[in-house]
Amino acid sequence: ESTKELTLSYSGLNKISSASLTAKQKYQYTITFKFTDYISEDTKNLDVKVNLIKAQIITKTDIVNMMKNVKNSDGIYGGKNNGEIVFEGNGIPTTFSFATATFSSSTPNFSSTGTTTFLNSSIEITASSKIFSLAYAIAETTQFKEYFGSSVFSDMDYNSTPPTISADKKTCTFTLKFKKVKSGYALSSEVSRLTTSGLTIGLTLKDDGSKTARWK
Repeated sequence: ESTKELTLSYSGLNKISSASLTAKQKYQYTITFKFTDYISEDTKNLDVKVNLIKAQIITKTDIVNMMKNVKNSDGIYGGKNNGEIVFEGNGIPTTFSFATATFSSSTPNFSSTGTTTFLNSSIEITASSKIFSLAYAIAETTQFKEYFGSSVFSDMDYNSTPPTISADKKTCTFTLKFKKVKSGYALSSEVSRLTTSGLTIGLTLKDDGSKTARWK
C-alpha cells in the first residue's frame, strides 16, 4: 500500500549507456524485483520487461537538408528544382529558394528573398492563403516523412500561429510546429524548438523599379 521510487545504480546506467546499441532498434531488458515477507520470510520474484531504444539524433544539418528538398506547386507555377517554393500573387509567380539554406538559432530559422517574375503590375501575396502550401511542401520531403510522420494534417500544426508581416509589408514569417518525432528519433538541442515554439521561416519580397511587391 505504499509507493517506492526505484532508480538504476551508476553501474546499471553505465551498463546500458556503454552497450553497443544500434540506433532506432528496440532492445528488451528484464528487471527482476525480489519481494520478501519479513514475517514469514517468504520471497517472490517478479520479472518486468522494459524496452529501450537508442534514439537517432536529428541535427541542424538534417533540418537544413529537409529545407533544401522542399518543392511546391502553386497553381500553374511550381517549384521545378529542389529547394524551391513558388507563390503566386495577382497571377505573378515569386520563387523562394532554399538550395543554399542555413539554419539560424534566432527567428526566423530560415530566410529567403523571393525572385518575382514581374509583368506589367505590382503584386500582393496573401500570407494566410500560403500557409498550407509551405507546410505541405515540407511534409512531402523525404526527411519529414522519415523523422516526423507521413501527413501534414496529423504531424504538423500550421494554423495555430498566424503568419506575421513586417511593418513595411516586405517580410512574412511563418511558424510551423511539428507535433512529434517518430519512434527511434530525438531532436538535438539546437533544433528542439520544432516541437515547442515551432520552426520559423521568413520570406522577403523585393520591388522591381516602379513595380512593388507586398504581403497582405
